Amino acid sequence: MTGQPTLAGRVRVLAGDPERIVGAGVALSARRVLTCWHVVSDEPADALAVAEPSGVPIEADVTWSAPIGPHGEGDLAVLTTRAPLTGPPARLADCGDAEFDVRVIGNPAQSPAQILARARLVGPADPVTGWRQLDRLSTATVAVDRGFSGAGVFDPDGRVVGLTVARSQLGQQTVGWMIPVAAWRRLLPADLAPAVTAAPRTEPLSPTERSTLARALATVPTMLDPLARAELIAALPDAIRLRVRVTHRLLLDCRELITTTLDTDGGFPALYGRLSEREDPDSISLREFRALAASMRLLPAPDEED
Repeated sequence: MTGQPTLAGRVRVLAGDPERIVGAGVALSARRVLTCWHVVSDEPADALAVAEPSGVPIEADVTWSAPIGPHGEGDLAVLTTRAPLTGPPARLADCGDAEFDVRVIGNPAQSPAQILARARLVGPADPVTGWRQLDRLSTATVAVDRGFSGAGVFDPDGRVVGLTVARSQLGQQTVGWMIPVAAWRRLLPADLAPAVTAAPRTEPLSPTERSTLARALATVPTMLDPLARAELIAALPDAIRLRVRVTHRLLLDCRELITTTLDTDGGFPALYGRLSEREDPDSISLREFRALAASMRLLPAPDEED
């Protein structure tokens, strides 16, 4: 990835007369915006609006909501705009338990302009609320704080992986929290649930995971035939082909292929693409290899493909 990806789908949520910013939201489609229930729950229902970063306010109505439950769960609301938004909706990704750096843009009341905060997404989802933790990167950076409610949490590729919901002050440390995409999809009605892809893996595979993947690759028929295996390697992009040390021993060759493709940008999808061209689409071993790679977020799940 080069440069900074576009953070598509950002909106401000406004209320009152004169209008003031009460929070943020994520555009799910041309007329649907997701925000936190607490952002709009105390505002007059007939005085809500949303605005894109460079757009004018558009009146909106709350068409679905999940108030805060007894254990902190819920806190989502869907707004439907009375005119279509002009920008693209957010791209959404289910990040699972992956940990990586994220960006959030909020609208603190004391700031004359929007504020960008950088944080680290850490820890597993809380078993009760479903929230995940956003740690401030350092004391030299802005923390996720008041004014960020409803803001999308963007991964390094510019996809929304959650919705900022709360913050806690623990001593000198401000900790933010987000509702992950997977949690809102469980809460939203089926007709409102947007399309979501699995976030690509950002952390390296462990030696055990690499070994498991290599053993699965070794069961695919193309790999069992030394000549077919050599032809597959010869068909790979030069960045892979020229670095693979062929031993003519099945498992060692598979381990070498896995190591080289994982360490090459776009390498693993290229390997799978060449392999699938040579295999029977009904091959059980290829399907099992595909499923294993998808579970490790090296490839999209079959139902996420176009």
